[in-house]
Amino acid sequence: MIATIKLTMFGFNVLDGRQKTNLTAYNKQMKIDDFPTLAQFFGWMYFFGGYLVGPSCEYMDYIRFVQLDDKARRSMPSAIKPTLVILSKSLLFITVLVMFSPTYNFSALLKSEWRDLPLWQKLLSIQLVALVTRCKYYAVWLLSEGACVLCGFGFNGYEDDGKPRFDRLTNINVLKCELSQSVKELGDNWNMAANRWLKHYVYLRVTPPNKKAGAASSLVTYAVSALWHGFYPGYYVMFFSLAMYQNIGKRLRRCLRPLMMAVDGKSPVPGRKTVYDTLGVIVTMFIINTVSTSFVGLYLQPVLQIWKDIYFIHYILALLTIAVLQVVYGPLITLQKKRASESGYISKTPTAKPKAKDDDVTDIGGVEPPPNDPILVKQRKSS
Repeated sequence: MIATIKLTMFGFNVLDGRQKTNLTAYNKQMKIDDFPTLAQFFGWMYFFGGYLVGPSCEYMDYIRFVQLDDKARRSMPSAIKPTLVILSKSLLFITVLVMFSPTYNFSALLKSEWRDLPLWQKLLSIQLVALVTRCKYYAVWLLSEGACVLCGFGFNGYEDDGKPRFDRLTNINVLKCELSQSVKELGDNWNMAANRWLKHYVYLRVTPPNKKAGAASSLVTYAVSALWHGFYPGYYVMFFSLAMYQNIGKRLRRCLRPLMMAVDGKSPVPGRKTVYDTLGVIVTMFIINTVSTSFVGLYLQPVLQIWKDIYFIHYILALLTIAVLQVVYGPLITLQKKRASESGYISKTPTAKPKAKDDDVTDIGGVEPPPNDPILVKQRKSS
């Protein structure tokens, strides 16, 4: 899977280095002008930091790093402390796996004892199984990230306050994943390297130049993501379900979130925004945990049996939400405009759509190099 990401990125980057037109800022950073030697190519393909489980890295990031001179390397801050922090997190999740995975696993959801539980206990156990399952990914991704940080490749320049960043090859943001307020937010912080690949090499590539990406681009991206994982039907059920939930969440956000904020959209309404955020986390994690059983179960028969035992409640909620939105979406948008008009507040962009950050369902994940990235600075000076 990692080789697939790297080979497709490499092919597009070589093409970008040849045609040099209609390139985004990211494409310009990653385009390959000089074809690598076999040693350079295989050194990148088999780079130990992310060879087995990721995170994948761009060829140009890798080659800039290995070609740094001694002065640039000595100027990098010590990576020992951040490496130990990352390692301790990984060990924590390994401990959770060892202690709880024998009890909370997918097989437990197929036992007759589970089927005899009350509905609320079934739903709770699904949440716990999903949480413990995610710990497996947290553990291995943090281990590989720690290796990248320790060798210096994870260094990603400095914050504005001078604090060093070590997130060049970060693949997971655990806290944001577990407290996501939307499906999109979880996608932004889960398997970030793969999401960056999907964004720059699928989503934006299938969108015609100078056109806004739409539903077709999103559908292609989800299809590629499912195909990349494999041919098990559970993958496709999960990804296309998430596409539906993400679209529902986007519409909910558009009609509800402005009402949780002051008219200027900058400060939250006391109490109201807290309730909105809390419900967002609860509903999002419930949906993710329930739908992800298809990702873990792989085959339709056991997954459908589990969902049948909980009365397909996650899909019923989705259909009810869609039906309610058909009725209240327009009036809520009208209420927003009336509220703004009565307060005398005039938006600078009254007809503007939400920013891509909230509207773009696959503008997902990935840590972009900052302007003061020492590797890019070195390249600019030499060019």
